[in-house]
Parts: sequence; structure tokens; C-alpha cells
Amino acid sequence: MFVRQSEDRIVFSNAFLRLCLRKDATVESLVCIESGKEILEPDCTMPLFSVTQQRFYNNEQKLMHPCKRTTRFADAVRWENGLLRVRFDGLPYEALVRVEDRERYITFTFDGFATDENTYRGLSLPNPPADSFTLLQLPVKKQCRYGEWMNTVSDGDTAVCVMAARWNVCADTQEQDTFCRMYARVNRETGMKNATAALFVSAHDTLLEKVHSFECDYHLPCGVQNRRGELINASAYWVSDATPQNIDEHIRFARRGGFRMMLFYYTCFFREEGGYALNGNYDFRDEYPNGLADIRAVLAKVNAAGITAGFHFLQTHIGIRSRYMTPKTDHRVLHRQMLTLRKPISATDTQIFTDQCPLDDLPPNCRLLRIGTELIRYEAIRTEPPFGFIGCERGCNATTAQSHDCGSACGVVWVSEFGASSVYIDQTTDLQDEIADKLSAVYNCGFRFIYMDGSEGANPPFENYVPLAQWRVYKKCEPEPLFCEGAAKGHFSWHMFAGGNAFDVFPTHVFKDMIDRYPLTEAPQMQNDFTRLNFGWWALYEDTQPDTFEYGTSHAAGFDCPVAIQTDLDLQHKHPRMADIFEVMRRWEDVRAKKLLTQAQKEAIRQPQKEHTLLLNAREEYELVPCERIKTAVSDVTAYRFERNGKQWISLWHNKGSCDLFLPADAERIAYFEEIDRNELPVIRTDRGCVIHVSDRRYLCTDMTQQEIDGMFLNVKELTV
Repeated sequence: MFVRQSEDRIVFSNAFLRLCLRKDATVESLVCIESGKEILEPDCTMPLFSVTQQRFYNNEQKLMHPCKRTTRFADAVRWENGLLRVRFDGLPYEALVRVEDRERYITFTFDGFATDENTYRGLSLPNPPADSFTLLQLPVKKQCRYGEWMNTVSDGDTAVCVMAARWNVCADTQEQDTFCRMYARVNRETGMKNATAALFVSAHDTLLEKVHSFECDYHLPCGVQNRRGELINASAYWVSDATPQNIDEHIRFARRGGFRMMLFYYTCFFREEGGYALNGNYDFRDEYPNGLADIRAVLAKVNAAGITAGFHFLQTHIGIRSRYMTPKTDHRVLHRQMLTLRKPISATDTQIFTDQCPLDDLPPNCRLLRIGTELIRYEAIRTEPPFGFIGCERGCNATTAQSHDCGSACGVVWVSEFGASSVYIDQTTDLQDEIADKLSAVYNCGFRFIYMDGSEGANPPFENYVPLAQWRVYKKCEPEPLFCEGAAKGHFSWHMFAGGNAFDVFPTHVFKDMIDRYPLTEAPQMQNDFTRLNFGWWALYEDTQPDTFEYGTSHAAGFDCPVAIQTDLDLQHKHPRMADIFEVMRRWEDVRAKKLLTQAQKEAIRQPQKEHTLLLNAREEYELVPCERIKTAVSDVTAYRFERNGKQWISLWHNKGSCDLFLPADAERIAYFEEIDRNELPVIRTDRGCVIHVSDRRYLCTDMTQQEIDGMFLNVKELTV
């Protein structure tokens, strides 16, 4: 029996959990059947439900209490006709919560409030005037693993998870002194009726199986299935300028680097200028005269090369010079604040007075107003009466200056903080669906994964509207993406973003430090969410060297994570070490694809500030060895020492070209190889040492001690070629 009710308790149980609720609505116990563990913090009395109002509304309460935002906790509950009827301290209504056994988990669904016609004695109010409702909250014991995104707490053996079934449910955890408050909440502004949250209590290793059932039951994106895909750890070759004319060249480079994925930035296909200024138009570049047909032809070549294509776009951005903003500004763009004109204005007035006080003193490049279809730039705000805006440039951005009546709506446009070349979409309108139609038409040409950039550009509350904006695009993509990544995420995004986020570009001189500080720090946190991240979009620079990317991609592989490199065909042709850089990537991608790393090796390469290199021996087998950089007297020569088979080895290369390098050492003690154990290269004997030619990455083998090697490289000399 799923529900058992006695005089003082209600117990919900299935094959995986047992939840005991007292009749005063406090939670007594939550037990994992698989492990037998109690989940809740003992002696912590917490009601399962609460409701929040902006103030009290019925007359007696309004007279008794001050006007303020007030939360009332449930103080009584009873099970009746398949529903929990929840009463709240001092409030004249009940909440109705449907609790259902879904075999592997249970759900809590808000069915509305029970009131009668006399509850507010004829007041013209929402019935009742509740602002938000917490349909589940639990005092869970603190554990060693907390998945902030998925909203799960685990000790590595037993896990508990509270998960939203729709974008409008906020599922989260707040850490208290002695426990974690796990909860699910719905708000009036995003819709409350029929909102559902799921409760999972499970052995840690089988939690995803139960979440997969939940996704199937509620027709959600396949987050669990996508996390198990063969390509989930595959790195991407990112392109911003791929065209029908150069796609073959990009494919050759991608294959040279062993990339199984190619990520196309939207600028490959669409005209853009000045950051994101034309975003939303999606007018095809001249290189794509046949539009979608040309995209399909490009993707056919990529797919034929065995590479999976992804689409990278900014779905919430509307370009400042797009047709949505000029010559008439669309009313569906997002506004930080809506105000009304205090007095009429002519088409030439440079001061605009409003009934309300402007709230935000924004940077100069973000000071935009919309009145009707006119866009207005202002110099400053007035925060003392008369309120308003001064120094107004009328009809800016090639819109038409117009007269506007008193009482007209005036909106402060929400300009993107990233470059101020775009504005955001109001997610309460259908503009996002209009943009989704344009983007999905491109995706449906043959793409299989997505990067949703600029995803932070949505209405507050961001935990709801960020995933909603993503969902409105995602659900129109056919076939369903293998996985997504994105620049921002909310709880509901977990089902779509099986790949987590990607970090942005790190310049070469700080690259390794930034890898340690950001992706290497986040990777274990993302494991708590049963998720990997992307270790970054790494730009190719003139000073990028093989060890740069080997440091990043090796640490990423330690957490089964991919990387992405941002490509530049011109630089790829002229960079002297580009072949070595791509060979580094090829080796690590091969290791990822074949799952060759042992757990011990993964643990070793996860360590910050530690460097490893992946060798390829004469038997075409990979060898993973720790290495250490050697100081050299020639700044343009990079050298790393490692030990192998009882001998000291040095990998070395010239950063900018080539040179003959004098080594103050006996030539008899040095062997020089193109690759490990094969293709021996000449070592030229001289009176006081020997000379080798240094260009591409090569390998020295010696019986010298580490101290002798260090001394030798501190005294090397570059000879004139």
C-alpha cells in the first residue's frame, strides 16, 4: 500500500523510499529502502509545506499584523480522496497537493487552493492572494556531495534528489547550520497550478536509472540517456568562418587533430557586424546563396568525414541593428523597468518626465528607452521629482522620433552587458518562439548537438526563465540533440544540457593557471551533478605551444571531459608548431574515444600544476608519463624531462621556427629521435659537445642524471643556421 494513514501520521512508501508525515504537517522520517539509511536530520522539525503572501488580506489579519511579505508554514494536514489537504497557521484556506507513487520515485503536484466564497468576504482579489507555494521541503542530513545544478545530496552510497518536472518549478537546496533544506517552490508569476516536483531516494549508483524513468514519464529531454552517449567526452573543432568554399580545409585540420565533433558558430552562415548587432535577422552570407540547401551540403561533407556537427548560437539576443530594433523597435524586447510618461512629449523634446522613478543608473552604452516603436538614448536619470531622463537623443538607431501622449508606456530596454550590441527577449511574449523557428530550421539541416550561448539573457526569476528560453528552442530541434552545452543554466536545464558549460578563452601566458582555477575546480563539482563540463574554448594564438593544450586536454581527460579549440585557418597555416599542437590533440582524443585511461591514471592527471605527456612508442602504443619543464638558456626552445625505462628523456621543440642547438655534452651519451624509440636523428659531435637541429617536437634519450641535464640546458646555445 502506497499510503497509510493513522490518527497521528501519514506514511507514503514504495520499493525505494518511505516518507513519514505527522498530522501537524512536519516531516518525521525519510528512509532509503535500498540502503536502510535515514535521510533526514534527526530532531529537526520542519513542515513539508509553506505559502507566502505579499501581506495579509482578510480584514482581521490585516488589522492584527503589519504589512510585509509573510510566510506561513503548514500546521495541519490530512489525506482525503487522493489529496493532501494542507492548512496553514492563521490563513483561511487550504492547499491541495496530489502525491503519487511513480514506482521509482514519488511526485508532489499542486492542485490549487481550497477556499469558499466567504473567505475574503467579497474582496476583489485573486482567490487566494498567494504569491508562492512550497510544495515540498525536507531537512536532509549534510553529506559530502552536493549537486547544486541537479539538486541532489549524497554520501556516495545513498542519494536524495528533488527535481522539477517543468521549467516553472524552482528546485533548490539551502545549506543550514546542521542540515540542508531541499525544496521545490512555485510562484504566481510563472504559474502554480499543476506544478510537479519529484522526490528520489536511491542508492547513489542507481539514481540516474530512476531519473531516466522520470524523464520518460514526463516527456522531458533525455538528460540521462544523453550523458551516456559515446560522444559525450568528444572534443570539438570550433569554426566561425566555415563556408562551402573552405569546409574541406577545415575538415582536413579537424581530422588531423582527431576531432569527432565540429561546432559551427552562427556567423558561419549569417551576416553579422559589430558583435551581435544583426543577431535575429539571420540573413545568409553571400557564400550561402542557396540558404539552407548550402548548409545541408556543408554538413553532408562533415558527416561523410565521420565528424558530428553542432550548432552554436545566441538564442536570447536581438541585435541592436537588426530589423527587430530598427527602423521600428519591437515591443517584445525585454525591459528592465516599465514607466509611464508624466506629460506629453514632442518629437524634439530632450527631457522625458515619468510618473515613476528610474531604478537603475546604467553604463552609458546601455541607456536606451523604448516608447512605442521609437528608440531613445539618454545621458542621465532624474531620481528626485520630477523623475525622468535628460539629455535624450530622439529617434536613435534610425528609428523615427514621434510625439507621445501623457500616460504612454516607456520602457528601459534591457541591453546585453556583453558589448551592448544586442538586447534581450521578453520571455513572456512569443518572440522567443519566433527566433526558435529560425534557429531550428538551421539545426534541422543535419546538426546533432547545440551550444546555447548568451543564455543568461532572460527575465527574472532567472532560475525559471533561463531554462524556458532554452526549452523553447530545444523542443523544435529534430532529431533531439545528442547533448547541449550553454553559457548559463537553471535547474530544468539539467535535462537539456547533458554537457554542462564551456569556459571562455584563456590567453597563453595565463592558460595553465586558469585551467587550475576554473575548469579543474568545477569538474569535481559537476561530477556531483552526474555531469561533465567542457574545459574551455581555447583560442589559437601565435604563442600557443604543444604543452599549452596538452596541459589543458590532459587535465580534462582526467575527468572524462572534452575541450574545444577555436580555429583560425590563416594562423593554422603559418604557425610553425601547428602540426605538433594538432598531434597532441589527436592522441588525447584517441585515448578518450577508446577509453584507454585507467582510474589510477585519471587520478594522477587531475592534480593541479602537475604536467603529463602522452607518448607514442614504436609499437604504436600510448604511454602516459609525468614530465617537468626544464629551464633553457635559449628562450625559444622549450624542453620537458621525463623518465622512461630507467633512462632520462627530454621532449623539446623550437617555439617559433628552427635552429641548430649546441649541447655541452658528450655525443655518445645522447640519442635523438623523431618519435619515441624510432627514426633516429643525427647528433653532430664537436670539440666541446654536440649539435642537434631543433624544430618540431623531438625526443632526446640519455643516461645523464637530472642534475647533469639541468646544467646542460642552462648552457645550451643557439647557433646561426
